[in-house]
Amino acid sequence: MNAAHDLWAATCLFAWISILVLLHMMWSYQSQTPLRLPLVGWVGLFLFELLFSARFSWDVNTTRTELWIWTCTAAIFFLSCNIFHHDRSRHYFLCIGPFLLVPLSIDCLYQQLTRHALGTAGQFYLWGLHVTYGHWEINGTLVNSVILAGFTLAWILVAYEQSQKNKYFYIPLCCGILILLLARSWWSYFCLCLGLVYYHQDSALAFSRRHKILTRVIFTAATVISVFILYFKFGPHQSDLYKGNDRWYWWATGVRMALEHPWTGIGLGGYSAAFPFFKFHAGQNTRYAHSFAIQILAETGIPGFICLGALFAAFFYYFSTKKHRPSSPFSHERMALATVLMLICFSSITLSMDYFLSKLMLVIFMGFALAEIHVYEMRVTQRGILLITLAILLCIPSWELPFRASQYTVNGLQQMNDPESAEMSFKYALSLDPYQTDSLSALSRLNAQLYAHSRSLLDWSYSILWFNEASLLQKTTHETIH
Repeated sequence: MNAAHDLWAATCLFAWISILVLLHMMWSYQSQTPLRLPLVGWVGLFLFELLFSARFSWDVNTTRTELWIWTCTAAIFFLSCNIFHHDRSRHYFLCIGPFLLVPLSIDCLYQQLTRHALGTAGQFYLWGLHVTYGHWEINGTLVNSVILAGFTLAWILVAYEQSQKNKYFYIPLCCGILILLLARSWWSYFCLCLGLVYYHQDSALAFSRRHKILTRVIFTAATVISVFILYFKFGPHQSDLYKGNDRWYWWATGVRMALEHPWTGIGLGGYSAAFPFFKFHAGQNTRYAHSFAIQILAETGIPGFICLGALFAAFFYYFSTKKHRPSSPFSHERMALATVLMLICFSSITLSMDYFLSKLMLVIFMGFALAEIHVYEMRVTQRGILLITLAILLCIPSWELPFRASQYTVNGLQQMNDPESAEMSFKYALSLDPYQTDSLSALSRLNAQLYAHSRSLLDWSYSILWFNEASLLQKTTHETIH
């Protein structure tokens, strides 16, 4: 059910983003404002590589959804570049956005006070003190604590910069710090420190030159603390509730996928389906590689990994070659760049970028950073609006039909006590979307239930038939490749 609800929410976002693209193009045409299209070549090349790797996907359903997610992410990137080009839009974004952390922190604090730990992870002795600790999952209104920490990282530097000008922004800043403490993500603390160092790079360099000995002491202390954290996470912190060592195997599994399919990968979102065929040991299973870079490498192969790396390299190269508009009274480039660096770093060893929200936050701040940079521009014509409209209309069935099929699948699951109605719902879902493996699996279970009551050989045969159909659909690509 949760997967279906996620698909429905994503479909609504696809429709809304498509409408926003058309509205902005019509506004640009009427106002004779050119479209700003930075990195359009690299973005197009990366999307083409994603589409190419989809042909070899291990999970067609997930790949299709992921393709639309990345396409809409690219659309949001270009919309951000254009919308934030105006000073007033940037001002509203900076003044309103950080206050999202206030209600989110209240919800997190409520969860901390009312929930119990998932379990006691273990205990250890530190300088004669007996320390017992447990595992908590504080996620606020988001999916999990990792996404919560990533979302907070996206706004915390904005709140910090604005607090230097207006004391009221200390409220969202303190709320952001509270959320990070409750989320209990050690890596988010490291990324925040990295972002602050980059943001204050001039002051940090000047301080290191004036106080060399103190700088060495601080660096040594940070190294010792980091070593202790690594020892804790991969040592005493290990338990049935948390196995940090498995992350090494998940990464090695992703690399193994890339080595066996170096040119095509296993398709976007295919890591979960391919994991049982490539995993190294009988540890915890996972749906994600817990590393943005390794996930892209495994799912799109070496070409996709190179395209994404080139895209980020071209993004940062802009700031070494392009000049700002001298007349702009707002300049928040360093804050935006520090935020982008934090989000990329945070996703390097977490599953952050496997969720739509994290991708959106990354490209929004990339677009914000490029708002004051001179980039490639293109005038909007009536023919361009018609072509984009036609392209969107032609693409609608690729996400609207799976959405409707998913609804009928959920209706069928809710009608399992009425076999005839449930079967009709599942078959209608398959008529809308032949790749609806959930409906095939549900039909297999439904006929197995009928067989348990009727002991009819026909029901048993249908159960096996639908199960084989679902298995073949999942393994078609695997058998074709091998």
